Amino acid sequence: MGKKRQAAPIEEAAAAVLFFSMEKPMTSSRLCILLMVLGFLSTSAAADQPTTPFAEMCSGGDAAQCLANLGNRYRHGLMRDYRKAKRIVYEKACSLSHGGGCSSLGQLYLHGTDVPQDDHKARELFEKACALDDGAGCGSLGDLYFHGTDVSQDYRKAAELYRKACNLEDGAACGSLGNMYAQGKVVRQDYVKARELLTKACELKDGSWCNNLGYRHARGIGVRRDDRKAREFFEKACALDDGFGCNNLGLRHAQGKGVRRDNDKAVKFFQKSCTLGNASGCNNLGLMHDAGRGVRQDYGKAREFFEKACSLESSSGCNNLGIQYAKGQGVPRDYARAREYYERACALGSGLGCYNVGVRLVKEPEDRRDYARAREFFEKACGIDYGGGCFAVGVLHANGQGVAQDYQKAWSYYEKACTLGHGGGCNNLGNMSSKGRGVAQDAAKAREFYERACELNDGVGCSNLGVLHYSARGVPKDLEKARKYFGRACDLGNQKACERYASLNTGRSQK
Repeated sequence: MGKKRQAAPIEEAAAAVLFFSMEKPMTSSRLCILLMVLGFLSTSAAADQPTTPFAEMCSGGDAAQCLANLGNRYRHGLMRDYRKAKRIVYEKACSLSHGGGCSSLGQLYLHGTDVPQDDHKARELFEKACALDDGAGCGSLGDLYFHGTDVSQDYRKAAELYRKACNLEDGAACGSLGNMYAQGKVVRQDYVKARELLTKACELKDGSWCNNLGYRHARGIGVRRDDRKAREFFEKACALDDGFGCNNLGLRHAQGKGVRRDNDKAVKFFQKSCTLGNASGCNNLGLMHDAGRGVRQDYGKAREFFEKACSLESSSGCNNLGIQYAKGQGVPRDYARAREYYERACALGSGLGCYNVGVRLVKEPEDRRDYARAREFFEKACGIDYGGGCFAVGVLHANGQGVAQDYQKAWSYYEKACTLGHGGGCNNLGNMSSKGRGVAQDAAKAREFYERACELNDGVGCSNLGVLHYSARGVPKDLEKARKYFGRACDLGNQKACERYASLNTGRSQK
């Protein structure tokens, strides 16, 4: 039996590393109050209004009632210029000192929706709305102070405005204030108070904060970890058309957390999430089609959803689309296109995407191979704590590919990779310890690193651990342990270990 130590190779990362960042807590968002002048709305008076110009319709009499009727006509499609109607109705309502109209008009200016984007105008409108005791106006003004938009950033002022808005029953503001208590921004950190406020936000039908509560219960942040409660809050969020909530509910069903595993239901919730414009939901729906979970396997359908996810700036969607081009699944194989999508994923902050760009560069034909540029992408991946990137830079330094051979630098990168949970990095630390490269030769240290690699499901590390026990290097000779580790390495896809396991098995059966 050979005693050669294997180095863990650089391999292109697989597509379906399931459910990237699916339970990210969502920040507060403000939704416009569509067309209704809330204090005056009458839903029955729209049908008998003539389609005359606005100025004539609402120039006299009960202008507020007229506005309500006009809003109804646009809402029910009886008049056509819906976008213009929003601005006109909000302007008139605000001029009549209706806070909801001012707040909604401010949202149009804040986001540049059918009007020129104007933060200053938005702030003035939110200030007027808040002075009129409109909760959404106070909350939106609090957001400006929280983020420092058109004002100096002031967390204390933001907290004051959120508190006033929450008392006026604005759910988003209750959630934002609760989040400040959870983070200890300006106010003393208080998870109990945070939970009370977030619960109120959810009860006031703010889906994003129902999702946030679900996330907290799923991870045990400020509350006891509870998969069942997490699922319940995700259900509330999804019922309120929060795309993150639907995605996380799908994830619960796909993983069987807090509920029986059900791929059909997972697909249903991922579909709703994607329809609501949630990038993670689209990416996960693509993964379900890619793997044939809850749906018939269909690489073409998977590609469609990865494309949508990528267009919504999901780094995972872009990376998975790159994998499809690299493998020729649902599309003709095209390494250049694969690299384009990996680069886009990298630009969106994906360490995996950066790593895969580097892999494609070192897998080019020899005359086009670019180790120097590959190293740049691997280093970028490592810089954002993707262990595979650190491992790959270590390989380049160890082999002198694109850089001068430097075992000490290789050790440093392998060490970071191992710390980040990359089994290949731990295995290669074991190799260097075993051979005395860059460090003093130390068989005991080598065994520790191989054990760590094997714990991280690195097949090469398990195989090397088996070699140590077979050849009695740093450990007593133990054929049963060698057989155990070769078997595990074989299960992890290491063909050489399969052959060694078979050899030991045959020898044992002959005794």
